[in-house]
Amino acid sequence: RGEIPLRYEDIYLGLEIEMEDILNTNRTTLPPSFSFVADGSLKVNGIEAVTVPIKLKFLEQELKRLFSALNPVFSHRTSVHVHMNASDLTLEELVKFIILYLLFEKSMYKFSGNRWNNNYCIPLYQNMDYVISLFSKIRTNQNPPYSWSKYTGINLCPLWGVEDTSDRIGTIEFRQMGGTKDINKIITWCNLITCLKFSAKQIGIEELLTIITNKNIYELRGFVGDIFKSWLKDIGSYYSFGSDFDLCLSQVRYILFQSGYLTIDNKQPT
Repeated sequence: RGEIPLRYEDIYLGLEIEMEDILNTNRTTLPPSFSFVADGSLKVNGIEAVTVPIKLKFLEQELKRLFSALNPVFSHRTSVHVHMNASDLTLEELVKFIILYLLFEKSMYKFSGNRWNNNYCIPLYQNMDYVISLFSKIRTNQNPPYSWSKYTGINLCPLWGVEDTSDRIGTIEFRQMGGTKDINKIITWCNLITCLKFSAKQIGIEELLTIITNKNIYELRGFVGDIFKSWLKDIGSYYSFGSDFDLCLSQVRYILFQSGYLTIDNKQPT
């Protein structure tokens, strides 16, 4: 295992690392935990390194082995996609996870590479109809698969399978991170993602809705700290964190009202 502190070391992840300028590579020196595939979106001798499903506690060492064997270039075309195991999430926990993600979407984009305007990882706030439709279907007990776009910041297609996108593999794909070989940044990104997942499993839906509707931004600080623990500094240090969170909170409230999780009097519908 590596040296970087981890929030939940046993979660299974899968990484897709897009790289360019890969020439004369001695494949015998590459870690067997990665496979290498062509990617039509890349130029200049680009390839994509794809991990097997791997526990977070082993990822640091495997990334060190990968980048010591290669000397890749990362351009604006490259990115690091992270698949997080979500096969253990109930539909209610999935709703809570997406709510928590939405509260911090702007801040997480700034940490991961500020690809807010990238057409291959469109923020959910530019696709609110998808979220409202998803929440409405889950609330009224409609079964998956649900309609979703592959090219959103978090891609839900691998979770339940959608035609012409991804096979059903039980993961949520995070597409926001720009190409990088900064291992600490990649591991920190994985920590932030897993903090959201396990908070979604721990907090009740009624408690989460009450926090969102009845507390102001100052009262929410303790709630935010409980989610991210020591990793809050990684997204909370940006000067705009407060205003970004305030905007996201307003958007979350709108989505919850539109999907029926909240009513005008801030109560769950009966």
